[in-house]
Parts: sequence; C-alpha cells; structure tokens
Amino acid sequence: GKNVKISLRGPNYNILEEKTLKLDDMGSASYTYRLPKDAMLGNYNIQAKIDNNYAYANVSVEAFKTPTFEVNLLDNKEAVKFGNPFEVKGNAIYYYGLYTADAKVSYTVTKENFFPIFWRAAKPFSPTEIIKEGATTTGKNGEFKITFTPQKDDTVALNQSIPVKYTVSVYVTDKAGNTIHSEKSYIASAKEKFFDIELN
Repeated sequence: GKNVKISLRGPNYNILEEKTLKLDDMGSASYTYRLPKDAMLGNYNIQAKIDNNYAYANVSVEAFKTPTFEVNLLDNKEAVKFGNPFEVKGNAIYYYGLYTADAKVSYTVTKENFFPIFWRAAKPFSPTEIIKEGATTTGKNGEFKITFTPQKDDTVALNQSIPVKYTVSVYVTDKAGNTIHSEKSYIASAKEKFFDIELN
C-alpha cells in the first residue's frame, strides 16, 4: 500500500510530530499521539498527505468540566438523496430537564466517499472536504436545524454511483459559557437501497 505522511500541529501551529504510516489492504491506517498532562489548551491540527492529496482534521483540547447539558443530532427518517436539500435536526437539553434555549450553535459539514462493504470496484482516494460552516442559535425548546444539499462526487465515473458520507459536527455554547460537542454522519446516494448478489 501507499504511504501516508501525518503532521500534528499544536495551538501555536508548531509541529509536534511528523510520522509516515503505510496503508493496509483496505486503504486505511491508524495514528495515535498521547498529549502530555501539561499540554496547551486549544485546537490541534492533523494533516494527512498521500502523494499530492491532503486531508485535515481538528481536535479541540479543553479543560475538563462536568457537562450540564447534552446535544443530540437526530437520525434521518427518510433516505438522503443527491440534489435534494437535507435538513439535520438537533436539540440541546439540560440534564435537569430544562431546554437549553438561546444557545450559540457553530457547525461544520464535511463529506467523503462511502464504500459499501460489498463494493468491489476500485476505490478512488477520497479526502475529507468541508462543504459548509455556519452558526445559528437554539430555539425556546432547545431545537436547531442545519440544512445542506448533498451532491454526487463528480470525480467518479458516471456509471459508478458511490454514496457520500456527510458528517455534521456541532458545538453548542449556553449562556453560562459551557460548550458541548456532538457529531453524526449521514449517507447520501442516488438510490434509496443497495443490494449485492453472492454465488456460493
């Protein structure tokens, strides 16, 4: 398999570690880094490079606070299809039962190709891409909505209908300044269902 170069940068964008990993037969690799106890708080950036292709991810390191509320992103009740607006619904509720109203919600939506377990064709490299970022607030019942339109990957041949995984990541901050993170992935495709035939 190919090699993937991993670069980890701290909140000051200083390089903490660079490492080269080898992809396995499934095209994946695992990377672990243990932060010291006195590590600086803030956002850490992870960059993965294969040839001239890049993918990025951010990790937020914060001082531990006992959470006072929870954030839920709801499951989709209908199939998510390319070209149709898709609405993600969520809510924030305090553990003692009240709704987390008028809280700030910042969100990011990313996409990457999703290959079903029975996919036998070639798997093109699929970097994670940010397609939408924004902010909103929760309503009086702690509810919020995020809308985006899933699109097919134009880099794939027309005869290959590869589903796309969209990951919605949200940070909700209440009036007291407490922030809770939640994320959920949704699979979009041209078809509602996939099936495979196996001959024994």
